[in-house]
Amino acid sequence: MTQREQDTYAGWIQYLIDHGQGPDVIRHAGALWRCGDGPETVLRIIDRFAKFGKAIQITEFDLPTA
Repeated sequence: MTQREQDTYAGWIQYLIDHGQGPDVIRHAGALWRCGDGPETVLRIIDRFAKFGKAIQITEFDLPTA
């Protein structure tokens, strides 16, 4: 997930919260993480969205296997 994609997603979540329509759950598809992103990057992204105080669901993880 690029920085721009994160910013857009976070912006929509914040917009919904600000308008009383916040989500109960924040979902991420593991396929959104680029191949080569290490665990530190994945955890940083999850931590960023955890700050909204909502449950986080990761619906899939795609891992490269060579």
